[in-house]
Amino acid sequence: MQEHSPSTFTNYSQYKFVSPEEDINYPRQIVSLVKNSGDSLPVGAEDIFIATFWTTAHLAQRLALWQSQEFNQPIKPIIYMIQDFEPAFYPWSSKYVLALSTYEYENPVIAIFNTKLLQEYFHLHNYAFDYEYSFEPTLNKALLDKLSKLQSSGKVKQILIYGRPSIARNAFSMILESIRIWQEGFPEAGDWEVLSAGESHPDIPIKDQLVIKSLGKLSMEEYALTLANAAIGISLMVSPHPSYPPLEMAHFGMWVITNNFENKNLSLCHENIISVPGASRCFSPEDIASQLTLLCQRVTEDSNAGWSGKSYLDHYLSDQSPFPFVKDIYEIIKVGHTL
Repeated sequence: MQEHSPSTFTNYSQYKFVSPEEDINYPRQIVSLVKNSGDSLPVGAEDIFIATFWTTAHLAQRLALWQSQEFNQPIKPIIYMIQDFEPAFYPWSSKYVLALSTYEYENPVIAIFNTKLLQEYFHLHNYAFDYEYSFEPTLNKALLDKLSKLQSSGKVKQILIYGRPSIARNAFSMILESIRIWQEGFPEAGDWEVLSAGESHPDIPIKDQLVIKSLGKLSMEEYALTLANAAIGISLMVSPHPSYPPLEMAHFGMWVITNNFENKNLSLCHENIISVPGASRCFSPEDIASQLTLLCQRVTEDSNAGWSGKSYLDHYLSDQSPFPFVKDIYEIIKVGHTL
């Protein structure tokens, strides 16, 4: 089994952590199959499999087939939480093909998409499932509490980038190049501080004493204070998933530069969000640098104007559950797959 942090045991204190070879009759169990290949897993006739990533979906689909054959029963639907178009995480390769295959499974699937935008992307590429639901992001409750206290705080000349060098789809190198271009072409760049949050990395010197300072992974309290202080954000996601940081930044009164991707355009979500490019399919560091210069000039004219930006997402600041369809899924499972 994998090692678990103390917080894991605290958060799931009602569950038993068991090794794969154990066959324990206990209603709430967590079994890790990640670390060791070749492990076996006890499976009962009524078990339902829920996948949250393509590797778990690949395994769940095979377990559901085995379960059907072993217990001489119809194949139960698997629940597949689809959080991005995951084959694109890899170059054309074995992993690409295996991830793609989980969307072409011919047996019952209950798909839960992380946003309607992602669901629409799948439809554009001719992927569909027996049952489909989607949920929309809401502001983290800890951030929501801080927002009510920090709203209208004075903005300072800080640019906050969502900096995750190890995650290719967050286009960290693109952001770095855009900062270099902006610094070369904007005479007042020296008046600004550039911060990077999301993943720890060495501070990155640009030129003329301009340094991208790494904050690493922040606590919610630290993150809220940073959002409340910084005037401009840059957060890229080269995938159909919208990513949450642009929405968090915008609702904390920041002007935000992000990117379009096929059917995704986050400028439709909040007045403070600028999506690049315009009419073309691809965006460049020059596009980002140009927008950054315009936003810096806007902040110089009125540093707190971003706080009055209008949100077009009625649900985002709601405390209602984003999963009203759970009862529907329960009924599908209870009465059986009936398509």
